[in-house]
Amino acid sequence: MEKYSYSGGYFVNLRNLKWEEWQGQQKTFVFTETNIDAKWITLHDSSRNIYVSLPINNGKCYYMWGGTQNWVPLYDVKVIRQAPNTIQKLPECSFDYMRFLIDLNYQVIQPTPIGKELMLAIFWEESPFFNNSFQQGGTAFGFGQVEPYEYYRFDANGKHSQLARRGNYLVYNLPPRQKVGPNRARILTPLDDYTSVRVACAMVRDLFERGIKTKQGILNAYGTVSAPSHGSIPRPTVIQNWQNCENALILAQPTMQVQPQIGQGLILQALRLAKTFNLNQQQQFQQILFP
Repeated sequence: MEKYSYSGGYFVNLRNLKWEEWQGQQKTFVFTETNIDAKWITLHDSSRNIYVSLPINNGKCYYMWGGTQNWVPLYDVKVIRQAPNTIQKLPECSFDYMRFLIDLNYQVIQPTPIGKELMLAIFWEESPFFNNSFQQGGTAFGFGQVEPYEYYRFDANGKHSQLARRGNYLVYNLPPRQKVGPNRARILTPLDDYTSVRVACAMVRDLFERGIKTKQGILNAYGTVSAPSHGSIPRPTVIQNWQNCENALILAQPTMQVQPQIGQGLILQALRLAKTFNLNQQQQFQQILFP
């Protein structure tokens, strides 16, 4: 959950581009997120045709009436975010199911230095194993949280996917997208689980085919290492945590084959290296991940 608190009220991000403003215990207005960049989030209230601009971090927010160009100071806001490295709800899919989906798409990433365990680590940290829009109400979607504006790279019905066609990593049946800002789009219908995994694998492969040949380089590009952090963990640390998780998952595999109960515990420990969860929920997590 993400809140922008001010004296007497707050704006709250409901995800999927939806925001609300509350004053006391009363919901006062509803907004749609129309743009985001490194410094500002822009919201629009269509009922009043008014725009609000929130700073990515603490500071002054502004409002502007539609049809004008004058931003007027509104409130001093303080950003309140849940810790991004802690999972706030139970996972959706089992560990074996995620491995199965990756196996189905392994030929896509096979030429790259990115392996199956690393894709599992990315999916756990990014979603965690949820095939939906997850992070702070953004437009990224799916297990790997790939931005829909990047789909042009491998869209089987697109005009700019020749590289993917030659490399045999096209993605079929991608939903239509709607542009919602510079380098930003949202999908109009969800991805199925198979396609969601294929999109992430195709993104990794496309970075490789376009000249990023090293493992670290691909991860930095996929994880937007230079992007400003929207939480307490810098992106380089998140990316390193993916690799720590990958290494631990690889080490857990021999034990998983001969002593499944112990192996499951090792896999849970490995996943927590990428994104942790409340330890008093470990039994619930284990029942979902290893039904």
